[in-house]
Order: sequence, then structure tokens, then C-alpha cells
Amino acid sequence: MGIQNKLVSVANTNDPKKRAKMSFVIDSGALHSVVSKRVLKKLGVNPIKSEDYVLANGDIIIRMVGVALFEYQGEEALAPVIFGEIGDKEVLGATTLESMGLGIDPIRQKLINVERRL
Repeated sequence: MGIQNKLVSVANTNDPKKRAKMSFVIDSGALHSVVSKRVLKKLGVNPIKSEDYVLANGDIIIRMVGVALFEYQGEEALAPVIFGEIGDKEVLGATTLESMGLGIDPIRQKLINVERRL
């Protein structure tokens, strides 16, 4: 499920003043968020490891992964972030949404706050 063009801030976890506001596709079917590696390097976000990811068409790609601070309308959270390569879209994935306490309202095509439970 994807919602187009939501503005979300991405920041360096160690220096939150280093931040970029970007347009994302919101995709609860994607595990992690994707941000251009050029933007992440500019913010000083460093990769921690590489991981394999399976695309919708079944192809497997390898991408570097780090951690970034995400913010949408006052909701902030740390979440894994994939270092996007040329051709990769900026995507806000499920772990980021869940970390911020957000979900997708599929009828209204918007982000909503969800009840946090243990």
C-alpha cells in the first residue's frame, strides 16, 4: 500500500540539526525506509552493514543500511535506513511507520496515529 508525496524529515541521530526534508512514498509493504546515499552521507549518517532485500518482482539486491532519525508532523523515531542507489525511490517503510506510531488509512490515503500497545 503506497501513499505518494508525504514530506518527512530525515536527520543524523548524533546531530539532529543535520536534517533534510524530503518527499517520500509511504509503503507499509516495505520493511525499511530508503533514502538516497548522497543525502545520507551529506547528513553524516554512516552505514552499519549490508543486507539483501527482495524486490516485488523477486529480484534480490544488496544495500548498505544505517540508522536515522525520522520526523513527521511532530512524531520522531529512530529507524533503520537503506542507502538508496541511483534509481531507488525514497520510501518510508513499515519499521519507520511503526516506530513513529503511524499507520496508513487506506480509504483516505493518509497517515494516522495508531494506538501503541505492549
